[in-house]
Amino acid sequence: FCQKMMVRTAISPNFFLDPEMSEDIMKEEVVINKYNNDLNTKIAIYEDRVNGWFLDMARILRETQHAGFVILMISISQIEGMEQFRMGKETTSSDTREVIKNALMRIFAIPSQYEPALNIIVNDVRHGLFHDGMVRKKISISTELNVPILLREDNETIIINPHYFFDGVRADFSRYISQLTDPLSIELRKNFEKRWDELQS
Repeated sequence: FCQKMMVRTAISPNFFLDPEMSEDIMKEEVVINKYNNDLNTKIAIYEDRVNGWFLDMARILRETQHAGFVILMISISQIEGMEQFRMGKETTSSDTREVIKNALMRIFAIPSQYEPALNIIVNDVRHGLFHDGMVRKKISISTELNVPILLREDNETIIINPHYFFDGVRADFSRYISQLTDPLSIELRKNFEKRWDELQS
């Protein structure tokens, strides 16, 4: 068990730490640049992680009949994670609700008058799935719904199509990566790198 081995460490599906030079990374067996000194490489790794380990898996799960809650769980986790990179800081227990609500309004073009319903989504979807292991009582899902989210005026029930919800999150992530790879997105790139470096320290 204590035998020394040269093990290649995956830091995303397609990027690996070089076992002989721990500060270098490799893509498809080729060392491409220093891990901590190149912003574009950090963005590429982040994109590869989110797509390869999460969004691609959710897309595959769409072919499975009872995968709706898992797809929704992946989607809501990536919303919060992406917002932390956008802001350049970790969300706290006091601001998580507002951060997720703002992201939902942006992703799904939800008017501000539906804020009570957004509070329910945060509480019954995000908190339910990650604290209870299941959505709470005001949430139901249906792949027959022709919109991502059906917000009822009485705020008693909210129906989510997990497939369309996921499509919105995936499209938002693609837009974010396009912005990050643009050298003119100075503030966005700065925030991304700040959060990335915090997570790697």
